[in-house]
Amino acid sequence: LDVDGSTTFNDVTDATSPTTGSVQIDGGVGIVKNVRIGENLHLIDDKKAFFGGEDDLEIFHQSSDNTSRILSDNKNLLIYTTGSASVSILANSKNAVVFRSSRCFYSCGNCHI
Repeated sequence: LDVDGSTTFNDVTDATSPTTGSVQIDGGVGIVKNVRIGENLHLIDDKKAFFGGEDDLEIFHQSSDNTSRILSDNKNLLIYTTGSASVSILANSKNAVVFRSSRCFYSCGNCHI
C-alpha cells in the first residue's frame, strides 16, 4: 500500500494489546515527522524506550524484579530504582546519591551535595 497524501481511519476501537485497535501492523514502523499521542503509550513486556538519533538516552523497566532505570549512552548518568523504596543516581559510574525512606545517603568522589 503506497498512499500519497493524508489518510484517516475513523474506527475508534481502543487498543488493549499489540493485536487490537483500529490499526494493527505486524512489522516495524518508521515515521519521518512528529508523532502526537492523545492518551497513553504502553510498552509491553519489559521493553526499552530510546531517545536521540544515536539512542543517547534509554528508559527501561523490568517487571520481574521491579527495577527501573534511565541511562545516558556514555553512561555518565544513571538513575535507577529497585523493588524497595530507594532511588540511586550515579554520575560517571562512581559518584552516587541514594535516597531511601525519606533519607539521603551518599558517597562521592568529587561531587557536591
